[in-house]
Order: sequence, then structure tokens, then C-alpha cells
Amino acid sequence: MSAVERVNNMTTLSRAEMVWVPSGPGKTFRPLRFWETGWSELMRVEPGVEVSLHRHSGPVDSLVVEGQRLLSNGEILGPGGYQYEPEGTVDSWATTGTEACVVYLRIEGDVEYLDPNGEATGVVNSGTQSALYEKWCDANHVEAHFRVSPTPDALRAFEVSTYSLGRRVSNEQ
Repeated sequence: MSAVERVNNMTTLSRAEMVWVPSGPGKTFRPLRFWETGWSELMRVEPGVEVSLHRHSGPVDSLVVEGQRLLSNGEILGPGGYQYEPEGTVDSWATTGTEACVVYLRIEGDVEYLDPNGEATGVVNSGTQSALYEKWCDANHVEAHFRVSPTPDALRAFEVSTYSLGRRVSNEQ
């Protein structure tokens, strides 16, 4: 079976055959779908890794699939834990416990990574995630099942961005 099957305009994915694409220190993702204004993915964050401070320009739906996610407000979400983040949300989060955290994400718009002063240091969006996925697939001789046509701004952001997508933190809680 192929990793992707299309029947009657529906797309079915086989999780076991999908690749994990590196996206930052201790972070990988499995793309599920890209569209012009957003994307969906499974994000895997290794134990002791923090997703650094960022701002959402559009809404985000997230659902913990495996592991535990420690939110910036101190709340811990385990498997089945859902969070909705409206446009403008600024947050960070980390894994907690001894296993990786896998989160389903549906993201609209841009995710701007921020420095401690709240200044943007980089942008991630459908175009940059798609470009990262395609670049990894090309370099690893893997078929890229999903392709979008990123805007010139998205491509420029991908080429010049200096953001840190994640950093290792203490796993002691």
C-alpha cells in the first residue's frame, strides 16, 4: 500500500508508511495536508524539548495523540487532550515525562517565532513547511506526496529565516 491513497477526491494516509521530517532540534513532523492558507501535521517533540515562544496569525486546533504536553499556563494535556488557540495567541510549550509528545495540529496562517522581547525572528507557514518537506524528500530520495505553490513571500521567509523551532530544556518538573 502506498503512503497516500486518493479515492473519490478523498485522501487516505497510512501513518506507518509516512516519514518524519526534521524541523528543528528535537522536533519532527509528518505532513498530512497543505493548502494555500494553512496545513495539518503530526508534530513529534522529543522529551525535554520546548517549542519556543511564538504567535499565531490564525487559529490552531491541536490534539495530543501520544505523550504529555506542558502548556505555558502550567496545564498538562495527555492523549486526547484538545486545545484551541485563536488568532493572536502567543505561547510556548514543552514535553513533560519520559516519552515524546505527538500532537495533531491544524494551523491557519503564519506562526511567528519570537525573541524574549516579542520581536519576530522567523515565520513558518504552509509555504515554508511544504518547502521544508519537499527539500527533505528530495535530499532523501523519498516521493513528496503533497505539494503547494508557496507565495514569493513564503519562499523568501524560508530562505532567510533564522528562527529556532525548539530547544532542549530540563525535563524535571
